[in-house]
Amino acid sequence: MPQKFDAVCSNCGKACQVPFRPDGQKPVYCKNCFDAPRSAFPAIKRSASAIASTPTGGSGGGEKSIGDLTRQIAAMNTKIDTMLKILQDASPEE
Repeated sequence: MPQKFDAVCSNCGKACQVPFRPDGQKPVYCKNCFDAPRSAFPAIKRSASAIASTPTGGSGGGEKSIGDLTRQIAAMNTKIDTMLKILQDASPEE
């Protein structure tokens, strides 16, 4: 069975597993969103600079929506959970 990697769907924000290591540059979709017709949701295009940017207080157009921030926090939580699991699996049992 191929290795699965934890990810967060770029469309609905749900945690999912995919058969490739997400690089944070391209959108990742859960099975439901991947199987849905492409016209059912807008494509999410995010560049590395958009992901790394922070709200600018209204100047420069760097504002993020609550949905974007929620998806990013969910993605960080998934990554942290994965790191904790790896560390727990690697630690010797007493």
